[in-house]
Amino acid sequence: MAPPAGDSAANKTSPKSARSAWRWRLGAVSRKVGHLLLVLMIVTFSVTVLLSRSSNAASQVLGPNATAEQIATMEAQLGLDQPAIIQYATWVGNALQGDLGQSLLNRAPVTQTISNGMEVTFTLIFLSLFMAMIVAVPLAAYAARHPGKLLDTICNAASSFFIAIPSFVLALLLLLVFSVGLGWFPVSGWVPLTEDVLASVRSFFLPALAIALTPMATFYRLLRSDMITTLQQDFILTAKSKGLSTRYILVRHALRPSLTTVVTMLGLSVGMLITGAVLAESIFRLPGLGSSMVNAVTKGDLPVVQGLVLVIALIYILTNAAVDFIQTLIDPRIQAS
Repeated sequence: MAPPAGDSAANKTSPKSARSAWRWRLGAVSRKVGHLLLVLMIVTFSVTVLLSRSSNAASQVLGPNATAEQIATMEAQLGLDQPAIIQYATWVGNALQGDLGQSLLNRAPVTQTISNGMEVTFTLIFLSLFMAMIVAVPLAAYAARHPGKLLDTICNAASSFFIAIPSFVLALLLLLVFSVGLGWFPVSGWVPLTEDVLASVRSFFLPALAIALTPMATFYRLLRSDMITTLQQDFILTAKSKGLSTRYILVRHALRPSLTTVVTMLGLSVGMLITGAVLAESIFRLPGLGSSMVNAVTKGDLPVVQGLVLVIALIYILTNAAVDFIQTLIDPRIQAS
């Protein structure tokens, strides 16, 4: 017996639809990768142009007593006398082979400088994000369920305070109270987790908290507002009419659609977190990428600055790409463009 006409049509169109969906996904991924590469090139090239025009690396290497002829000779040896586009093209060619050059000051490989600071900076960023989310989400859910209550009022006031105060001021206040005053945490220094877990936690807890407080307050206010709106939707009233518990409704029905704005803000907060990490590493004297960047910029160490900018830009770009993907998981109606 021949199959029904409807089934035959479905069988014919289904493979085409699947192929079209895959082509759309591949096209979207290709456009996203191309966009990310373009942003990366613009950022790194801009840094090369700016530093090549203002860098005094040759005089830094030779010292204050160097003559103009010695400085010119050193610039020729380092390739700093070439146009910025030539310097950038040379750097890109070497970077594609895994060679980011050497520091102009101590002749150490740039990759070594980056690898030495990645553990500190990555630990601070990821721990601060974890702190911000683990505190903001439950507090926002409770405040949205009980608006105007005492805890909601306290959290609203605290979030306004933490948003208004710059992160470096918060870092100094935490350092003054908990390190200098109470002595609970060290004033400066970094202990790797592989050496002593407790000492390591004590060394990075305050810097991470200083970075986390502002995004924590921002996430709380956004999620609280979105959840209050979501709890007034018809599908929430339907869930209540079915006799579902309040906790189940909050977690399974209200939280997921309300997280879209927070996830978007999460990607935008990466730049703020990197800036906070730079300030925290300077205040707490931590050997991370931020302190290395400050040192390289002030001394005109172009290869180190280029390598660090590449890594930081990659962190920001990849995080935003991950945020786009997570948003499609939270709400399938959102499609990456």
